[in-house]
Amino acid sequence: ILRQNIGRFFLQLAEPLMGIQIRRHQELNPQLPATTEGVADFICRIEDEKGDTFILQLEFQSTNDPGMLERMHEYFLLLRKRYQLPVRQFVLYLGDKPLTMRSRYEDEELYRGFEMRDLSRVAAQRFLASNVPEEVLLAFLPHHPPEEAETILRQIILRLQQLSENPVTLRRYIRQLLVLSRLRNLADLTEKLLQDMAFTYDVTKDSLFIKGEKKGAHKAALQVAQRCLDKGFDFETTADISGLSLEEVQTLAK
Repeated sequence: ILRQNIGRFFLQLAEPLMGIQIRRHQELNPQLPATTEGVADFICRIEDEKGDTFILQLEFQSTNDPGMLERMHEYFLLLRKRYQLPVRQFVLYLGDKPLTMRSRYEDEELYRGFEMRDLSRVAAQRFLASNVPEEVLLAFLPHHPPEEAETILRQIILRLQQLSENPVTLRRYIRQLLVLSRLRNLADLTEKLLQDMAFTYDVTKDSLFIKGEKKGAHKAALQVAQRCLDKGFDFETTADISGLSLEEVQTLAK
């Protein structure tokens, strides 16, 4: 839901939360390929005479590729992740023109980590004051004492009601609020408030709610079966008591 909604409130958060002043922006496709090339020319696991083990990668290049540094960087990250070993890379240049490709990043290009922002520390009123419903939904994120959580949730619901164009969009935002409230274990309180405020959204018909209920029931059945097996019950009796299939009980026993 947050990935879906962020385009609606990113600009409002950019400067106060990230210190970024935006003149223009263009949203790009978030789907990134695993690699641009797909297959390396040569990869080998090496153990040298000192006993050190590393991954050796060789690439044969006949032209000066301006994107070669970035491509090798991409290979490096994938090799490190897969083999969990140091990686040494060599590009073997075969071209007849002078070699001009870069093999090192400038200091300002080096990756040194990322910046963190804890949304739970942003005041709820900062989100509640927004005129963008998707941003108002974030007001539940800050941690509140139990006696304040109900007040905040009630304000969120009222703001969503004020900002929604029609009952259909309001219903969508209410559904999103129900899902997101699980991040703070506030789903039961949210559902109760919606009922008290005469909202008719039926959480029991929500696909995520149904999936969660089934998952919880299955987990409980596994726990019952485990206790039965611990007490020495046979497989058939355990299956009958727990509601699991005989195959599930046998798998659990193994």
